[in-house]
Amino acid sequence: MNKDNNQETVETPKIRMTYYKGKDEEEKEREPSRTLVVSDKVNSISRSLYGVLMALESGGQEENANQFAGNIDNFINNMQSDRFKSWGVSTSGKRLKCYEFDGPDDPKDKWDMDEWLEKIKSDLCSAERIKYSEMIDSDVEWWNGLTEDEKLAVFTVDLEVWNTMFVEYKDKNRPEYNYQTTDYVKTWLPCFGNPDNPNYQPENLFRPLPIELVNAVCIYIVGRWFDEEDNTDLIREIRGVGNFNTFIREEMEKGKL
Repeated sequence: MNKDNNQETVETPKIRMTYYKGKDEEEKEREPSRTLVVSDKVNSISRSLYGVLMALESGGQEENANQFAGNIDNFINNMQSDRFKSWGVSTSGKRLKCYEFDGPDDPKDKWDMDEWLEKIKSDLCSAERIKYSEMIDSDVEWWNGLTEDEKLAVFTVDLEVWNTMFVEYKDKNRPEYNYQTTDYVKTWLPCFGNPDNPNYQPENLFRPLPIELVNAVCIYIVGRWFDEEDNTDLIREIRGVGNFNTFIREEMEKGKL
C-alpha cells in the first residue's frame, strides 16, 4: 500500500522517551538509541495491516488507509531500539494493554517497568518460542526468519498503533473507566500474548493471539480490503463480533486463514 505523495499525512502523537528514577519517579530524557534495521518486507506487513485496521475503525476510506500507512512507514524508518518502552503500560503499571505477558510477576511500581519490558522483549525474540496449537509451520518459519530488530519493530508498531487509538478514543469519548476504552480498541486491533494464559478458558475466543500470526492476519485482512469493492461488510463483521481476536479465530475456524 503506497502513500499518495500529494495526500496530507495524519500525525501520530509524539511521545517523549522517559525513564524513572527511584520512588519519586524523577523524569529525565533518554539518550538517543540506535535506529532499528527493518527489511522492506516487514515494513510492508506492518504498515499495510495497521494502516487498514485504523482505516476500518475510522470508517473504511481508502485515503485514510494510505495516510495511516504512510505515517507508519515514516515511524518504522525512524524507529529507535528502545521506543517500545515509551508507551503501552497501563496506568496502574501492571501490564501492557495490547500484549498480555504472563512470564514474570507484574511490576509493583514504575521502578522495575524497564526490566519488565525487557523480559517481554526477550520472550518475543527467544529462539524457543512455544508453537501454540493455532499456529502452523509457516507461522513459525515466518517469525523465526525475522531478525531481532524486525521482531522488535513488529511489536513496537503494534504498541504505537494501540496507544494512538486508545488515547484518541479516550480523549474524544471520555469513558468512565479505562477498560471501556481497552474493550473498544480490542474490537479493531489484535491483542497478542500467550493464548494458553491461565486467566482464560480454552473456549474464550478473545484470549490473546500468538504474535507469530501477524503475517497470516495481514494476508487475510489486507487481502479482503483490496478484493472487496466495498469494505462495509468487513467493518460490519468486525464490529458485530465486537472483539478482533474473536473475529480472527472465527475466520480461522471457517478455514479462511
